[in-house]
Amino acid sequence: MNDILKALRPKHTARVAGAGNKFVYLMDKKADFYLNLVPGFKYWDLCASEALYESMGGIVKNAAGESILYDHTSGDYTIREGIVAAKNQKVYDLCKNRINTELDATITELHSNTLEQIRQYKLQKAMMAEQ
Repeated sequence: MNDILKALRPKHTARVAGAGNKFVYLMDKKADFYLNLVPGFKYWDLCASEALYESMGGIVKNAAGESILYDHTSGDYTIREGIVAAKNQKVYDLCKNRINTELDATITELHSNTLEQIRQYKLQKAMMAEQ
């Protein structure tokens, strides 16, 4: 995330706890862009915020740039595809392009790398527990 923050060149960063609070910051115009590549948000953490933010002209996508799918047949209702939110299309494109240019990687690739790092961490943790 530090590399991503550096690539984005923000004027200000805010570390805010809670899914709802993150989108309150966006809706209150205290932030213009939000990126989460780590699975953990549940559907109920995001669905209302997404609807409200999009009604204000905001953009909410997954790491691949697609609409977030709320699949009711999913076993644990976790959003695993990443979350990207921006105040409008211009900010979305600007941030996406800065990440691509500065890190020579797409948000989708960064998301895949993050998932692999999490998998490796869990594997190492399990191996240590067995010892």
